[in-house]
Amino acid sequence: MLERLVDEAIRQRIARELMEPDATWQNLVSAAGWDGIVVAAAPTRADAEGRTLASLAEQANDTPVDVVCDLLIAERANVTIILHMMDEPDVRNVLRWPQAMIGSDGILQPGRPHPRLAGTFARILGTYVRDAQLWPLPEAVRRMTSLPARRFKIPDRGRIEPGAAPDLVVFDPKQVRDCATYERPLEPPEGIVHVVINGVFAIDDGKVTGLAAGRVLSREGSRGL
Repeated sequence: MLERLVDEAIRQRIARELMEPDATWQNLVSAAGWDGIVVAAAPTRADAEGRTLASLAEQANDTPVDVVCDLLIAERANVTIILHMMDEPDVRNVLRWPQAMIGSDGILQPGRPHPRLAGTFARILGTYVRDAQLWPLPEAVRRMTSLPARRFKIPDRGRIEPGAAPDLVVFDPKQVRDCATYERPLEPPEGIVHVVINGVFAIDDGKVTGLAAGRVLSREGSRGL
């Protein structure tokens, strides 16, 4: 791929096809625009992190396609991005769907990751449950725990009962809120008192313990790998 990105003819083709959306592939530029695509991590280009491709192209007096290709080549494709392409009313409509589950694909990495990494669950409990009252609190907890565990066939997770893995979160429903922002994406949430993973305190009285007891989970009878 990197060898192809050096080719000027390939770059011209990329630029042309980005402007001619085709239903056979996902055109993120068409969906978000160059000013809606932000560099989250580029190991040797910290100056690019947190900036849109449009602003990087303007600074370089170059085209966004050339900026993307040059950045991918320089970083050997080790670049991640954030897309600004969702609409808040749409998010709320999706959350209201009876089978909607809560999760996060936030990636822990250097640079400026998406604030969902640190803020997803606190935002649900604070913004959408306490403030917007999209669901009662027990229903929100179910959508974070037993519903996804059942959907993905992970039998020993998501419930407090004999034989289940001892995973617990203690939080203050009146105080919980997400604090992560695009400028400070790893800012921890407020109102989370304790987090217990596999019986081990990861958060104790609001403080990180440094004890790592998490496990990779697989379907059917997973005590973790």
